[in-house]
Amino acid sequence: MNRIRSVPPQIGHVRDLSIFGLSHNKLASLPSDLLDVTTLHRLDIRSNRFSITNLQIIAAKFNTTNPDLTLQY
Repeated sequence: MNRIRSVPPQIGHVRDLSIFGLSHNKLASLPSDLLDVTTLHRLDIRSNRFSITNLQIIAAKFNTTNPDLTLQY
């Protein structure tokens, strides 16, 4: 298990990110800037501290901004 508690908002400036593995950490939220990474194809946020409601919101937002994204949660 890692101990990452947050993702910096600057992640939205990364343009070549296609796979982002954040599983097994201590995340409870993601920065909205991550929605700006249009090259992202897979995001793994399994085994973190997201509430069910927060996961539903994250999935809905990515479905709108990046419908081709595979979101693992």
